[in-house]
Parts: sequence; C-alpha cells; structure tokens
Amino acid sequence: MAEPGILEKLGTNIAGMTLAGTIYGSITSAWSAPPVSDPRGFTALTSKSASVPLAIRSVGRTAAVFAATGACFTVVSGVSEAARGGVKDPVNSALGSAACGFMYGLGVRRLDVACGAALGMGVTTLAVGVATAGGKGIVADEELMNRRRFGV
Repeated sequence: MAEPGILEKLGTNIAGMTLAGTIYGSITSAWSAPPVSDPRGFTALTSKSASVPLAIRSVGRTAAVFAATGACFTVVSGVSEAARGGVKDPVNSALGSAACGFMYGLGVRRLDVACGAALGMGVTTLAVGVATAGGKGIVADEELMNRRRFGV
C-alpha cells in the first residue's frame, strides 16, 4: 500500500480532529449549561449579542481549534519530512508539535508564552518519540502483535 500524500493526511487529520473537537465541545457545553431549574429556560443559553446559541458557538469554536491544531501539525510535520529528504523520525513530529504549541501560545498574545509552549510541546514530543523505539512506535514487533490480536 502506498504512503498517503500530504493532502490526504491533511484531510484525514482535519476531519478526525473536527470530530474530536465536536465531541469534546459537546461534553464541556453540557456541563457548563445552566441547570434545568433555571427559570429562564433555553434563553439562558443564548447570547445577547448574537443570534446563535452559546452552546452551539462553544461546540463550533472547540471543533475549529481542534481542526486548526490537526492542520498545523500535519502541514508542519509534512513540510519537515519533505525538506529533510523524506526522513521519517520523531523530529518531524516534534516540529509539528512545536508549531501547535506556538499557535496555542499566541492565543494569550504573548510571544514568550508562545515560544515556551512551542519548546515544551516540541521537546516532550521528541522525548516520547525517541523513547518509543526510536519513533517506530510503541509496539516493537508488529507482526507478533497482529498474531496475538487478530490471529493472523
């Protein structure tokens, strides 16, 4: 089977992260909703300045942030892999994670926080990648794992 290209990886990651963000946003919105005993009812969930209910905005915002994170990671790690001659190692993932950390750090509008978040996420991802069989994955013997799991 051929290795998927950057556009296929990008589409897959954006779709998956959007789904994950929607699920996470739905859960957090359900917990932050006003209690049933609130006399205002459903109107408590609407914003005074917008016609879209706050619960829907919250879920959409979370899904968009997750999708942007997936896109950022995929593009930066893919460009890193291409620039380094197709080498697949933990450095690509570390650079993608650092870009995501920088993106999250920019949310507070402080460059020092963005750089710190980029450094922290990049180093952590690199350490995990190196610790897990040199970036080959957590499972050292995939054939043995498949025989045990699927009987193949």
